[in-house]
Parts: sequence; C-alpha cells; structure tokens
Amino acid sequence: MSPVYTPPTAVPDASQRPYNVDAQGVDDSFRPNGSYDQVWFGMMTGTQVAARARGIDNLPGYYDESSQEDLCPVTVFFRRGEHDLEISLEGQDQWRCAEPPLGVPDRFDTTEMADWVERAWVSLEQHRPQSETPDAPEGTSGGGSSKTPPGSG
Repeated sequence: MSPVYTPPTAVPDASQRPYNVDAQGVDDSFRPNGSYDQVWFGMMTGTQVAARARGIDNLPGYYDESSQEDLCPVTVFFRRGEHDLEISLEGQDQWRCAEPPLGVPDRFDTTEMADWVERAWVSLEQHRPQSETPDAPEGTSGGGSSKTPPGSG
C-alpha cells in the first residue's frame, strides 16, 4: 500500500520569512525593462515581493512575435540555503513556475504569491530531489534554477 500524499501547507506567518531575492527583466525599482542582467534585491519576504510585483507586466514587445527585440520576461528568483525557486511573469499579475515543487500548482497570480512561495518551499524541504542528496554522484548539480532565462536556452 502506498503512502498517502498530503499537499504542502505553510505554517501561519510563514510569508514573513525572508529569502534572498534577485530578478531579471526588471530594473532596481522593479519596473520591467526586458534586460537579462541580474538585479539583486537582498532579503525580502514573499509578501514584500508580491507588493513590489503587483500590477506589473512584461514589456509589450515581449508578446509581439514579429518583434526583433530579445526581451527577458520578468523572472524572480527566491533563494534560501540550498534551495531556490524561479518564477516568470506570463501576463499582468499572472505567474508561472516551469519546474514547480511536488504538490504545488505551476500557475498563480500575484495575490497568491506569498502563500505559493511558502507552500513551494515546504515541498522543496520535504521532497528534495534525488540529485540533491548528500550521496549524489559526483557531477550532479541538484534541482533548482539554472539561472538561464526562459526561452533563451
């Protein structure tokens, strides 16, 4: 008989725990600029990131298939310890995680961001990928972000 799976839940006030946050596709004021340059925001909670991201959208040229511009979508990286999460903006206040942790939806909106990050983090801590275990074969890198912007590799 297989074990019963329980979806990850965040503890109360977990959205106040800080992460190291950096992003691409935005300037240091968190305004979309399409740049692949990494912008470091330092320690922020999921609630603080959601407040900064509320209402933003990718540059119009990002959605224009006929555009010759190579624009980076707004992509946010959350890091703590050995884990990291990468989310990308798909439209105004619409986010996607290309590799969501087990039991966490791949799409959510800005109002759900703080809770989504905490549930994703609980899942990462509970279900660490095999390649992140201490006995992983040499040369394996483990899960998480490669820091390659979506669509550029």
